[in-house]
Amino acid sequence: MACDPLISDPFVFPLRRENRPGLPRIAYRIGRYPEFLEVMKRRIDAAPELAEWTHRGADDPGIALIEGAAILGDILTFYQEHYANEAYLRTAAWRGSVSELVRMIGYRLAPGIGGRATFAFTVKGDNPLTIDAGFAVKADLADVPQPAEFQTDADLTAYPHLSKFNLYRARNATNRNRLALEGTDHPFSRSPVFLVGDSALGSPYFQSISLGLESAIHLAALIGQRNLPLADMFNRYELYIYKQWLRVYMRSKMIKHNKDLFENIDDPLRLLELLHIY
Repeated sequence: MACDPLISDPFVFPLRRENRPGLPRIAYRIGRYPEFLEVMKRRIDAAPELAEWTHRGADDPGIALIEGAAILGDILTFYQEHYANEAYLRTAAWRGSVSELVRMIGYRLAPGIGGRATFAFTVKGDNPLTIDAGFAVKADLADVPQPAEFQTDADLTAYPHLSKFNLYRARNATNRNRLALEGTDHPFSRSPVFLVGDSALGSPYFQSISLGLESAIHLAALIGQRNLPLADMFNRYELYIYKQWLRVYMRSKMIKHNKDLFENIDDPLRLLELLHIY
């Protein structure tokens, strides 16, 4: 029977990889499990001394052995390709690989540094409390899905009397008093100055952020009134800032009051003392 030259076998082993420049990953494996298994079965078929071995099911011990060898070849070539990608800066995924590659040109990666933050501890009672170094603290951050974990870096002493924080308010939100002074070279006595945001409303507080933005918008509206005298602009802005500060102050007091109520929910007598009856 004549052989048809147009019939070709698409099976190729080992695979010949050609990687063009600029790829995010390179192919380096000579084959996977199916290719390893197929090439070993073909070699069994091509061996004259194994002509009587015709069963190819997985229940055959010999076939099970070459399937295990194919699995081993698949694992080895997987890691071979992975390590080959780590040899190039574009395809490297491990920090250690990138560090070693750039080290050859004299560059050193900066080490990872943990974040630092300042926390305030509220202490109840009459006696100071010692907080040991390494005390765990969790904080919810806006851009982080999970709470960030911190640890105190030194021993510190927390005093109960320092836990009684009061909302701070600047005495003046403008420099109108400075402008009224004569014979002084202070920079604030030369041109109008306005405080906006937390600097005018008080210490940083989560509700003062939106109010601070409102104060800036209100100031822009006052400045936009070209015919408004500077003294009137000062007075209106000072009055507006004072009202905004009162809103923050009352909200903070109410939050603190509600917190105290919930902490004494199981103590009826203490709860009655905290209730405001109008």
